[in-house]
Amino acid sequence: MKMGLKVPLAMAFLFVASFAKASITSLTSIPIADILAHREAVLGYNGYFNERNIDKKVYHYSYVCVGVGDFAEVAYGDSLEKEQTFHIKVKLLEGSNYMLSAGAMNMGEQSGIKADWFVAGRYDIKDLRVHFGYLKNDEDRGFVGLDFPIFGTCTGMLEWVTGPGAYGWVSLNVPIKQLPGLNLWLGAGIPSDRKAQGNQSTVGVWYGFKF
Repeated sequence: MKMGLKVPLAMAFLFVASFAKASITSLTSIPIADILAHREAVLGYNGYFNERNIDKKVYHYSYVCVGVGDFAEVAYGDSLEKEQTFHIKVKLLEGSNYMLSAGAMNMGEQSGIKADWFVAGRYDIKDLRVHFGYLKNDEDRGFVGLDFPIFGTCTGMLEWVTGPGAYGWVSLNVPIKQLPGLNLWLGAGIPSDRKAQGNQSTVGVWYGFKF
């Protein structure tokens, strides 16, 4: 993706039937190693839906993420209800076709100083980015994901998070050509236990710019 924003961005982490949000650059359910460049920013909103027999409520989430000094990004998220969260990610290592970063997510009013910690890596193959890493939240979890060009300027994504309440996502990012920087995000969540967790989906918009 051009405009300096190399990867699609969505800000959501969904495990079991709960919604724990993140605002750093990520796929739909996993953090990624990529860092926004200095003074690049993303503003966005996502709505989340579960099967009605599991949860009839629609969850909302807005966020802002800013790149700092080409080595870090900080973010703020708001559930539009009672919870506000803070997030940070720092680049550890970078090569011509790989990157390694680490960070903390979901520091907020309900969690206090408690955070979800992660280490994320990325390795580039022709027309394919491979994402992988470790996440420590309520459990120790591994994750893996792919993103790749599809339908011209669109980006397709596949991902999986391990552990109790394991979840996979299939997602699509669609740039809005008429308004450069604006993107539409669509995703479908597939649980390891549909009866208990229910299929999930997300619809969102995000706008990337440099100031």
